[in-house]
Amino acid sequence: MKEKVLISEGRDKAEAFTKDVNEVLEGCNSLINIFHEFQDLTHITTEEEFIELVTDPKEYLDRFLIAAVDLRTTGKAKIDPEQLARLLSIDRDNYLNLVAGIPVTEDCEPCRKVKKVRRGQLAIDLHNYQEYSSYLVFNSGIFTKNIPAIEEKKKSFRVYADSPEALQLVEHYENLCQTLNNAIEVHRLGQSHIKTLAGMFRLLVLGNKLVINNFMIAEQIKNRKYENVHGY
Repeated sequence: MKEKVLISEGRDKAEAFTKDVNEVLEGCNSLINIFHEFQDLTHITTEEEFIELVTDPKEYLDRFLIAAVDLRTTGKAKIDPEQLARLLSIDRDNYLNLVAGIPVTEDCEPCRKVKKVRRGQLAIDLHNYQEYSSYLVFNSGIFTKNIPAIEEKKKSFRVYADSPEALQLVEHYENLCQTLNNAIEVHRLGQSHIKTLAGMFRLLVLGNKLVINNFMIAEQIKNRKYENVHGY
């Protein structure tokens, strides 16, 4: 008996995971792009700086607005970042709206220059970034995919028959298919009978033959592993 048999590649989960990584990657680079297009006071050059930006895009911009203007206040007077933005010709309102997924004004010039902005949708937030940060690499001011980490994660979606019980299950269905296919050939059964047999034993039809339903076996293996872990 084999020691390990691949039952399912887990393509649906792998594709969903890849889609999520791509969306987070796009969101991170979009936020950087937005920040750069709206001001020229500073640029994101390290991942640490990006984390500060994604943690609070408003506070991060305001920090550099305040630093850019040499103002001395007395008493309880507070510096107003909104007024500083106007003084520096920085469209702070539309910047905040764009990163928050709120509609911007039609005359917003920086908005036209921003690439791949999902209008009406938050660019990215700290939680989403942290969830997928290990699958991203920051270099030269942008994020790219961490391909080795992504491929390793996709392997975790595969389902194997790697226990005596699971291997016996696979062998059972292999033998069942062989027996039923022999009967189909000997008795010259038609499609209606083949489909009936497939339904009875939860198999798949391929041409005039029955084949193992790997999805069904994968689900049984996962359920049995869950039951063993939880003592059911």
